[in-house]
Amino acid sequence: MVFPMSWFDQSVPAVLRELKVSAERGLSDAEAKQRLAQYGPNSIEEARKISLFKIFLSQFASPIGWILLAAMLICGMLKEWTDFSVIGAIVVINAILLCVQEYKAEEAIAALKKMVSLKAKVLRDGKVAEIDASEVVPGDIVLLETGDKSPADARLIEVINLATQEA
Repeated sequence: MVFPMSWFDQSVPAVLRELKVSAERGLSDAEAKQRLAQYGPNSIEEARKISLFKIFLSQFASPIGWILLAAMLICGMLKEWTDFSVIGAIVVINAILLCVQEYKAEEAIAALKKMVSLKAKVLRDGKVAEIDASEVVPGDIVLLETGDKSPADARLIEVINLATQEA
């Protein structure tokens, strides 16, 4: 099944026919699972997680990091080993602290994303079911009420007093 890029200019019966779905019953659970396997989850692919080692190395990319490394190099060339060691220790300790702080911040953001996962009300086998928004598939009849966020692009079938906020 190949879907057109826009459903808005087609009639509701034509869209339902193309998607092989009933407006009264929605998709069956079996058909929804098959479409989820075929089209994948309704989610934006996240960027690959950066390794702890790369986070550590990125701490040396700042101008201050370059200045401290240059100071270490100069101290090494002048054979000022005490200054060289002190600056080196400061650079490494600073990089470790910033690395740990950045790693913990990324972990906290990931945990918050899991806690605030968007839910969707869909019509499955003639019954309203609340599912994770990532499980919405092409052909799902999504039910929206006041205050709900749309879990996906959708073709509106029936609208009563619709208002949107595009924030």
